[in-house]
Amino acid sequence: MIQLDISNKQQIQQIDLKNLVSEDPNTTIVKFLVDETYKRYIFCFLGQKKAYVWNYSQQLQEQYLFLPSIRVKKLKIEQNYILISCAFQINIFYLDTPIRFFTVIKKNFIQDKIIDFSFISDKVIAIFFIDKFELFLIQGENVNLVSQQDYSYPKILDYHLDSLSNSVKIIGMHQNGIFENNYNLDTFSYDQISECTLLISNSQIAQVQNNLNSVYPKQIKSQSINGIFLIDQQNYQSYVYLQVTVNDLQKTIQYISQYQNRQFVVSSYNIQNSFILLSNNTFSSLNLPIFQLANFNLDFENNTNLNININQNQNTQQIIFQNITINFQCFSIRPQRVFR
Repeated sequence: MIQLDISNKQQIQQIDLKNLVSEDPNTTIVKFLVDETYKRYIFCFLGQKKAYVWNYSQQLQEQYLFLPSIRVKKLKIEQNYILISCAFQINIFYLDTPIRFFTVIKKNFIQDKIIDFSFISDKVIAIFFIDKFELFLIQGENVNLVSQQDYSYPKILDYHLDSLSNSVKIIGMHQNGIFENNYNLDTFSYDQISECTLLISNSQIAQVQNNLNSVYPKQIKSQSINGIFLIDQQNYQSYVYLQVTVNDLQKTIQYISQYQNRQFVVSSYNIQNSFILLSNNTFSSLNLPIFQLANFNLDFENNTNLNININQNQNTQQIIFQNITINFQCFSIRPQRVFR
């Protein structure tokens, strides 16, 4: 190892790490890390299952760290942790003096291949595999898998942690596009939480759809012969307050009907422009058990041939109108169903 003074473009010293720890001079260093906090070098050699910790301020070897495999992929420091990974396992140590072992995240060594990982905060770890993305939450002395999404070759682009709402947004890319996942960490901190509420407000229907796709139901662990995986919690309910433009109302109703485990309140994005000129198929795609419409003006004026059946699907059990104004100067009523 060579130390350089970049400002003066001069060599300070040359250090032979093999001699420091009395290793075979023919062996090869595969990973090297500088711990500037505690003035240490951390490094490992090809074919070995231990990493050396050398204190360069005191000129002594402090300890060994055990490796997940003889084929180490990454050695790095994040959020006061030292992380050492191979293709299927991450060993995590507290960055302290001395360094202390914390835990191991171990996956299926045949099926799982870790591409990258990152600490989003000191409590949240994101791991990217060849075929999926997983989110882990540090809770006390445990590291728990809380979310699992299937993507092909995912990669993190950015993230945002909101300490006030205790939520995290992770933006990434995969082989087929971009993803944005939003998580409320309080949901995972308490097992008894079985519902959440969120507001999505945008004048662009495409952005509304992206926001809906980025919210996932709470997941629970399930066991198989290949290890632990997550499935959606069946009794988990999301309450979504959507603010959309009048022009996008029909598209919105059609799109949200795929989310059977969510209850929607659809409201006007612009109160000053909330008039819905009704047609026979305005609500034809509605297919939700419960649907709520709020803050719109329903305009029946000059539409004498309307035959509107807002409750066409047998799946719809309850429809709620809230703060709705109805204009029906020329309107004949032909009721077809009683709202329950």
